[in-house]
Amino acid sequence: MTRNQETGHARNVANFAQLIQAVIQLGSGYTPSSVSLSLSNLQSAYELANQAVLTVHEAVTENRLKMDARRLLFTQIRPVTHRILAALVANGISKESMEHAISIKRKIFGRRAHAKVQATESETEVKTHSVSQLSFDLQADNFNQLITFIEAIPAFQPLEADLKASALRAFYSSLVAQNQAVSQSVIQVDQKRIERNKILYDANTGLVPTAIRTREYITSVFGIQSPQSKNVRKIFFKVARV
Repeated sequence: MTRNQETGHARNVANFAQLIQAVIQLGSGYTPSSVSLSLSNLQSAYELANQAVLTVHEAVTENRLKMDARRLLFTQIRPVTHRILAALVANGISKESMEHAISIKRKIFGRRAHAKVQATESETEVKTHSVSQLSFDLQADNFNQLITFIEAIPAFQPLEADLKASALRAFYSSLVAQNQAVSQSVIQVDQKRIERNKILYDANTGLVPTAIRTREYITSVFGIQSPQSKNVRKIFFKVARV
């Protein structure tokens, strides 16, 4: 969801507060028979909607923080991979094993073994999967493949603590955990947005439909050409697609 869309929800809530002030100014002239349009109900609806919007903002902020933390953690994969391959070379592993290690490294880095052949005009119409494997889950999975590979090489016994298989396993676990944390935060954002959208846009109880009915009630009492009706009709509400 774009920033403008998120701003639109907050604007609806802010405009609802303006509508409440207009209702207060009407005093005893505002006496709707529907309880849902009563001043106390309007004020409660505003508080609920305002909190729902704030909750979404908090969830989005938490999601961004977790994404930033994941990005920083995953930037460590490349330098560690370079060091692993250098250690393999230093240990004198076979040419075949080294080629396999390099192929895993290419997958981690999202590179091709050979340059891509220029597609013909007809081939461009065929949908193909992207060769890039830089998505976080694939990066972690490919790094796990590299760990599994070096665990099968008895000669790979580095003295550096952070290059030992146990340390690399711990690093991989942190990658997975951080990736899962981001996934959970995305789910949380989606859930909070669903809750907010119901509070703001439900056809029966939503903030915006209530606002529109409130404006119509005022028009029915004072007439469409009245200052009271014109005053509330210029308060804009956008019905979002949810």
